[in-house]
Amino acid sequence: MRILWLSNSPLAASGYGQQTALFCSRIRDMGHDVAIAANHGVRGKTILWDDIPVFDASAPNSTVSTFAKHWEADWTICLYDAWTLEPDKWPDVKMAAWAPIDMAPPPQRVLAVLMEERVQPIAMSRFGEKWLNTAELNPLYVPHGVDTKVFRPLEDGREAGREALRIPPDAFVVGMVGANRGWSPHACRKAFPQAFDAFAHFCRAHDDVYLYCHTQAFTAPPGLDLIFMARAMGIPENRIAFPEDQAWHLHVMDSHFVAAAMNSFDVLLNCSMSEGFGVPIIEAQACGVPVIVSDHSSMPELSQTQWLVGGDRWWDGAQMSFAIMPSVKSILENLEIAYEARGDQKVKDAAVQFAQTYDADRVAEMYWKPALEALGRPKEIKPFKPNRAMRRKVKA
Repeated sequence: MRILWLSNSPLAASGYGQQTALFCSRIRDMGHDVAIAANHGVRGKTILWDDIPVFDASAPNSTVSTFAKHWEADWTICLYDAWTLEPDKWPDVKMAAWAPIDMAPPPQRVLAVLMEERVQPIAMSRFGEKWLNTAELNPLYVPHGVDTKVFRPLEDGREAGREALRIPPDAFVVGMVGANRGWSPHACRKAFPQAFDAFAHFCRAHDDVYLYCHTQAFTAPPGLDLIFMARAMGIPENRIAFPEDQAWHLHVMDSHFVAAAMNSFDVLLNCSMSEGFGVPIIEAQACGVPVIVSDHSSMPELSQTQWLVGGDRWWDGAQMSFAIMPSVKSILENLEIAYEARGDQKVKDAAVQFAQTYDADRVAEMYWKPALEALGRPKEIKPFKPNRAMRRKVKA
C-alpha cells in the first residue's frame, strides 16, 4: 500500500514524534510506500528522513487532502488527537485514526470524528479498544512501542545516572517524566501538584528520598512554576532536581539521555489524570524500574506491579467527560510500598520482561502487520437493521 502518515515529525522531541520515528521506517520495511505529513516539526520545506519524504503539514486539515493526492495514498494514518480532525475538509481521504482515548466515556467530539464513514479507528490501548467497541466502531488495535535496545538496564547505569543528576548513590529516587502542561493552570494533566504534595509528606518520613522531574521547571501557562510549587509544598530544595534549562534549549536530552536517567530511578511516578497510552511507563519498566500509575484509562494495563493510585472522578468541562483527580494519600501509600520493595531484583526483572511485550519490533510484527492487512481489505458494511421505533413507524 501507499501510506501517508499524519503526525509529528520524526525529528520532534514529542511522544507522537517518537512513535513516528519508531514505526514509519518499520512499516516501510514491510514493503509499503510511506511518506510523512508532519503537523509539527517541519516548517516551510520538504525533507528526507531515513529516505522517507516529510512534508510540512502544519495546517493538517487544510493540506492533508493535497498531500494524500500527491502521494497517491491508499490510506492516511493519523497519530494525533481525533477531536482536532475535520473530515469535511478532506472528503477524498481515507483516514485510519490511531487515536488516544484517555477519558471514560470517550468525549463526544472524539467519537463524532471516529464515527465518520471514511475513518477507521485504531485503538492504542485495550482501554480505548473497549470503549470504541462499546460505541460499535470496530477498532483495530495497535499499542505504542518502545525501542528496548535503547531503554534497557545499563551496566553501572544506576551509579552513572545518579552522578550525572547529582543525586547521592544510596538515595531512593522517585522519577517523573512528562510535559509540564495541561488543560489549564489549575489542572495539569500529569498531576504535578498532587505528586509534589505526596512527595513532601514522603520527605518528612524518610531522609534519603529524592525526586527527579524530567520536565521543564517552568513554562508559560498552562504550564506550572514547579520550583515555586515545590517550595510551597515544603519539599527541601536539595531533595528535588530538574534538568538544566540549557539542556532543553540545546536539545541534548534525547532517548539515550532519558534511558540513562531512568536507570537511576528506584520507581517511576506516573499518577496522571489521564493517559491515551503513557510511553514513559513502558520505557521505565524496560530499564528495570517499577512504576506507580493512576488507576484510570490506559495506565493499569501498562503496569506490571499494579501499584495503582486511586482518586475521584474529575469532570473536564472542555471535553465533557471524566478523568481522575489522583489522591495524595494514595500516592503516598504507593510510594511507601515502592520504598519497601527497593532493590528487589525480582520486581526489576519482571518489569523488564513485561516491557519487552511492547518492543517496537514486536509491535510492528504482531500488531501493525495485521492492522495494515485489514486496511487493505474492503470495509465490511453491516446489513441495515431498523430499530423498533422505525418498525412501528413503517407499520403505521
